Amino acid sequence: MSEVPNSSLEPVIGVNLQCRVSTSEYNPRRTALSKGSISLQNPAQLKAGLLFMPHGSSEDLVPANESSVTQVVNGGQQHRLLTNISLQQLEEIVLPKAIDYFLQNAEASVYQMLWKSKHGAAYFQVMNTSMKNKAEEE
Repeated sequence: MSEVPNSSLEPVIGVNLQCRVSTSEYNPRRTALSKGSISLQNPAQLKAGLLFMPHGSSEDLVPANESSVTQVVNGGQQHRLLTNISLQQLEEIVLPKAIDYFLQNAEASVYQMLWKSKHGAAYFQVMNTSMKNKAEEE
């Protein structure tokens, strides 16, 4: 293995991942039931993003909890949803909760969740790109 002279490894501050999500492949039964309240028929309507900060602040975390999840709605209202949940468990529920939120809030364009733990923080954002395209068309 070769070494790079005079270099040092810096700690990771954050990792940002983004992808497009096909709602019809993700949850075909739910998509069939949407009745057009939001356009989930197009297979590429949601854009998901994750910002993971391994050294994120846990200042407001209750000491008895290992982690907590906060849902952010309408650009600022916050609702604490869950405690003592792993990042892996949260990954499994973010998209179903986002899809449900968009189905119940036809004008919504963004769904966000903030996960904090004693070992880092993660920020999830799911965008309903069909709402963005609809606004651009008008």
